[in-house]
Amino acid sequence: METKIEYSFVVSELVKLRDVVIANLKINQSQELLSRKTEIDRAIRWLEKGQEFNIHPKSKITVLPDTRVQTPSSEYRVIEDCESDDPNYWIEVKVKGESIKPLPGSLIVERS
Repeated sequence: METKIEYSFVVSELVKLRDVVIANLKINQSQELLSRKTEIDRAIRWLEKGQEFNIHPKSKITVLPDTRVQTPSSEYRVIEDCESDDPNYWIEVKVKGESIKPLPGSLIVERS
């Protein structure tokens, strides 16, 4: 069974740190403090997504490159190859009835 990834302690510590930064922002609205708050917010969201999808820090992450053909209708699609190199046997993956069409620059996570 896969170990559940927990970031609850770290997220709670970041929330405390964000509260301190927000309190300081009320006194001094500097760009540096605003940047710190933004960075903390992003870190919290990243860790929450990692926990939600059980992404281990050692997971392999791949960024999709730009499509080879640069037209408005050129896109990536996720398919299941059904153990065949013949595209006639491939099935497009759907989630909630919708095809998965990741954009260039999307992250693909392979769980460790």
